[in-house]
Formats: sequence, C-alpha cells, structure tokens
Amino acid sequence: MDLIERFKHARRVSAPVVLVTTADQQACIGRLAEAANGKGPAVLWDVVRGVSGLNLAGERTAKSFKEEGQDVTAGRPPSLFLAKIADRQVFAAGGVAFVPNADQWLKAQDAPDVLQGVCNLREVFKQDGRMLVLLATDLTLPAALKDDVVVLDDPLPGTEQLEQIVREIDEAASSARPSRKRLDASGMASMVEAVRGLSAFGAEQTAAMACRPDGFDLDHAWAAKIAEIEQTRGLTVHRGGATYADLGGLEPVKADLRAIVTGRKPVKLIVWLDEVEKTGLSSRQDTSGVSQDQEGTLLSFLEDEDVYGVMLLGVPGSGKSALCKAVGAEFDKVVIRLDLGAMMGSLVGQSQQQLRQALRVISAVGGKDTLWLATSNSIRGLSSAMKSRFTDVYFFDLPTPDERGPIWRVWTKKLGLADQDVPEDEGWVGRNIRQCAEKAWRTGCTLEEAAGRIVPVASTLREEIKALRTEADGRYLSASRPGVYRMDSGSEKKGRAITV
Repeated sequence: MDLIERFKHARRVSAPVVLVTTADQQACIGRLAEAANGKGPAVLWDVVRGVSGLNLAGERTAKSFKEEGQDVTAGRPPSLFLAKIADRQVFAAGGVAFVPNADQWLKAQDAPDVLQGVCNLREVFKQDGRMLVLLATDLTLPAALKDDVVVLDDPLPGTEQLEQIVREIDEAASSARPSRKRLDASGMASMVEAVRGLSAFGAEQTAAMACRPDGFDLDHAWAAKIAEIEQTRGLTVHRGGATYADLGGLEPVKADLRAIVTGRKPVKLIVWLDEVEKTGLSSRQDTSGVSQDQEGTLLSFLEDEDVYGVMLLGVPGSGKSALCKAVGAEFDKVVIRLDLGAMMGSLVGQSQQQLRQALRVISAVGGKDTLWLATSNSIRGLSSAMKSRFTDVYFFDLPTPDERGPIWRVWTKKLGLADQDVPEDEGWVGRNIRQCAEKAWRTGCTLEEAAGRIVPVASTLREEIKALRTEADGRYLSASRPGVYRMDSGSEKKGRAITV
C-alpha cells in the first residue's frame, strides 16, 4: 500500500495517533487532508498561525480557538492545542488534527507537557475515530509513545511521479513557446535521473529552474540536486573527475568493479563509506550505545536493500579513496560519500535519526541498484555482522617498482614535469608520488630535490604495514594481482597495490 492507502486504513481502524515521516510536510498534509475529508473536521496547527481549517468543518473548529480575533494557541507550545482538542465539544468525532515539525516538540526531556498531551489523546480519540497526525522529516519517538503511535513513511517520489513533474513543466514551457522542442524519451530519462532523490517540490523547483527556451539545462539540474543532497548531514556528492585512465595499476579490482557496475544488475549509484575504522562502528569501547545504534540501523538497511558491498582495505595513501571516485567517473555514476562521524549527535536517538534521513536519500537516488564501497586502513575492530555485509575484500599493499611507473607518468604529465627523471621511490605509495610532484611544481624545484623532503609511507608506518600484511595473508583478494593476497610471494620487498 502507498501512503494514502495506509493512512485511510489507519482511519478505518480508528488509530488515534499517527506519525508520518516525510521530506515535504506541507505537500503531505494537503494529500492526507484530502484523503481524510468527509469524516469530520480537519485542522492544522502550527506555532505561528495557531489553528487553521482544512475543510468547512475544520474552519468552524478553528473559530472556536479565537478570543477577540486572536488564536489562543498561536505562539505557544502545542500542549494547549492538544488539551483543547481532547474535548469532543471543541473537536468533533471523526476529526483529524495535523501537527507539523513534531520532532521539535516531542522531546520528553525538554517538553514533558507536550508528551503528556499526546499520551492523553490515545483513549479519547480511539473511541470516536478522531486522529492526531504528527509530521516530521524524521523522529525517534519517546519510549512512552512507541506502542501508541502508528508510524507511516512518505517515500521520496519514484520514476512515475518524477516523470509527471518534469512533463508538466516541459508542456507548460512548450505551450508558452510553441517553437520549443519537447523532451523525447531519452531527454526525459536524463531529467528524471537529474532530479531523483529530491522531494516532489524540490524536483519541481529544480526542473523549473533548469528549464530553458531550447530544452533543459542538465548541468544546472545536477548542480541543484547535488546542493540539495548535501544539505543532508553526512552526505557529500562526487560527480565526474579522474577516471580509470588516471589511476596506475589496480587492474584486477578495476576489472571486477567494472563487471559489477555493468553486470546483470547495473548499478545506478555508488555509496562510499570512507575510513570505516574511524566512523565509530569499529569502537567496542563506546558505552553510550550510539555506535551500536548506528551500526544496527545501517545493517538493517544493507540487509533490507540487499546491498552489494566491496571493502577496500590497505596501506594509507595507496589509492583506495581515489578508486572510489574514479569508479563513478569511469561509468558516469554519482558517488555519494557517507560520513557516519558527521551524523553523531549528542541527543538520544539523534545519530540514528540523521542516519535514517541520509539512507532515505540514498535509497531514493539509487533504489536497490547501489554498490557500496567501504575504505579502511584496518577492519579488525569491525563486528562480524558488518564484515559479512561486504562480499569482497581487496587488500592494497605498497606498489611495486613496475606499478609506481604509471603513477609517476600520470602526475608528471598533469603538472608538466614529464621531462624530468624520476627520483628514488622505494617504499612510496601513490600519495607520496603525488606529494612529490606537487611540491616540485609549486616550489619550482626538481623532482629529485622535492623527493628529499618526502618520507615514504613504508618508513612512517612500518609496523602498521607489517600487521596489515599479516592480517590480509590468505584472507583477502589482492587489488593488484589476480587471486588471493599472499605475503610469501615477496610482498614485503616488492609491495602490492597501486594507484594515485
């Protein structure tokens, strides 16, 4: 059932309190009020305007809240409104009352009167078919309400609804300018992808702003969409940039990711969980329970969405993050970086709430056709449940001399240093090579001179690299050679993986 059908069902069974999570509260209220019409008064309360009617009976109800022309509930917490609508003489049988931004009010530690006001409505409302509808972008219900509230989710619009939104704007623009060429099937598909993941109103706004006399400006639509997605805490969007050609080596993992992205279930979106060992998921010392709550929410999502996950593990600076962005650019896919650390909140349930909101956006953009790439310098602290969600684990070791060559060619060509000799680079990773080339370019010195001020990762992280190799031996796939990684093939002398 969609939201309206579920809402109507809740009305039929006299559910007294309903919470609707939605990205567009105003539009959602309009749809629900229309679905509820005919059973009694429909009213909306907000802290600025107080009570307003959404149908004729609701307008009559709203008048009863006014004294000398002023709404007595305006400018005050909703506890007074909740107390008044408990009275059948004020709010008649079959009525439905909408309260937006409930997440700002339902915090028991800050507003116990509001929480109590909601609790008081359960018994009186279920007797005569009245309903309180709370709306929020996301909300973790207080324990006192968890068993009393029916929770409904208003998903972000899918392909059919987005096509309708874009088509209406296209038709309106073409009607105003008859010479304007309307979108064909390919253009429609491109515009839908450009607004996927936005609310209905957000998609409408973005498509309208991208509308031009000669068609639609896709770059503008994508820029607007990226800006809106990045308003979600913990999400950063990468589109374009370096491709496979800009990375040296890593041919086995590149080929495997190509097969996944373009395989029988083509990938629409790449989600990049960066430095997973720093997100808190690997912390078993967190006594607050926040990390465990985040992990539980994330695991449930990965399981429900049947996500295919790949873990990129290895030496810092060996190109794991660069590869995540390059996969997107290589196949013209959006990469969304998910930063769990940025979602940590000080309030109870805040971290889960912010993660759920981010996952809702991810789901709307990619649906079930997402590839998750997690990068890490070590996964020893991750739970078995989290490790199991990643089908493949690739180990990135130090690059061999043969593998470092392509990295030098990429960076010296990019910075106009191709005429210089490559300096001694034993124990370097791609990040060291990039640092050397950029230092030479910025300061005007030679690569040889710049190399004298570079400390190889193999020296700074000698013990960590040894531990990583021991952990990976026989357990993980090699990122730079076909098959399973083996230390006994001379990796400690030659290195393994490669990238910029």
